[in-house]
Amino acid sequence: MRHWVIFKLTLLLIIFITPLLTPNWGFSYENIKVLGFVILVSVIVLEYALNKKRPQLRWSRVSAISLLFLLSLSLSSILGVKPPSSIMGEAPYYQGLIFYIYLFVFSLLVGISGISIRQWVVVLSLSSLLVSVFSIKDYLLLHLFQIYTPTYADRVVSTFGQPNFYAGFILLTLPLTSYLFKSPRNFIRLLGYLSLILGSLAIIASESRVTSGLLLIFLLTWLIIRAPKIVGLTLAFFLGFISATYFWINLSTQGWDQTWLIRNAPERRLLFMPTLLEVSKKSLLVGYGLENIGVAYQRHFQEMNFNTLNDPLAHALKNLQVDRSHSYLLDILLFSGILGLVSYLGLVVILIFKTKSQLPLLSSLMIYLIWTQLHNQSVVHLIYFWWLVGVVSQEAT
Repeated sequence: MRHWVIFKLTLLLIIFITPLLTPNWGFSYENIKVLGFVILVSVIVLEYALNKKRPQLRWSRVSAISLLFLLSLSLSSILGVKPPSSIMGEAPYYQGLIFYIYLFVFSLLVGISGISIRQWVVVLSLSSLLVSVFSIKDYLLLHLFQIYTPTYADRVVSTFGQPNFYAGFILLTLPLTSYLFKSPRNFIRLLGYLSLILGSLAIIASESRVTSGLLLIFLLTWLIIRAPKIVGLTLAFFLGFISATYFWINLSTQGWDQTWLIRNAPERRLLFMPTLLEVSKKSLLVGYGLENIGVAYQRHFQEMNFNTLNDPLAHALKNLQVDRSHSYLLDILLFSGILGLVSYLGLVVILIFKTKSQLPLLSSLMIYLIWTQLHNQSVVHLIYFWWLVGVVSQEAT
């Protein structure tokens, strides 16, 4: 019994502490999170092995197709252009094959944990709330008191190193607060409302247009569903009008010619995505292996004769350092080809099917799927996805 309690507490600790880990001992934001995750999962595996009364691992269609996805990543990484990098992972993301194996093991352990969805959400919301508080604190220090705080492109980063990363994590947790509003305990309901309010403010502080736009859609939907009809529709209208005006003014002050796109991120992804699609066609079946997008991208331009090529866009693109496409589907196609993409899409379809009766889980999953087609993702977002795989697998058995 004692081993099993430690087992559950360590699982909960993973999703609580990993988003909060910050650079220490020479490790970067992402590196320290990967290291912490790997250590804690290793501890859980040890606890599981020592528990003589441990439950047996259960296999469902969810876990089976997730294993198929992992096998496709393994094949492409071993046969790819740079196997050591694919297996170990490389800066800045450290999302190599070993990390994916740990993610898969983590999902299996979540699937047999017996932890209720409300317990998971309480811990996730506490972690998200702290990330929100840190980001709001940093925003006030930077802009109100003019006190230095770590930034990325003059935007606060909280505990993630990039504003888009922390904003995306908070956004994923907001739909799950619906589980907390139904609790009979005042503290749990208060946690839900604080997470929703401070999380929304923290996302605005991140200055992430995509995440703020998705937040707007979520809040409009939430207001319409939860508030009385007239009040909800009125609030939704004013919120939508104010936000649409802000986004229109913001976009109208920026040029959209190729020169502007090349100089500015993240919009320049619109220019190198077609190039990455061309790169993917050269190894369409099995891809190039994890962490090898940059190598494949540079090889594509090395095959060109720039002495006779009078395309200024191509000259500009060849000097970009591209290690992700800002679209996870395209990343998977480049990592593991058609085999990996088909298995991943199969996993996504079955997750959607299994969560269709649980609106908060489905909403969070849909936000993840949309957000990761518009942004690179932190290791925390991957941990969230595989946590969801485990939760759905537990429900399916």
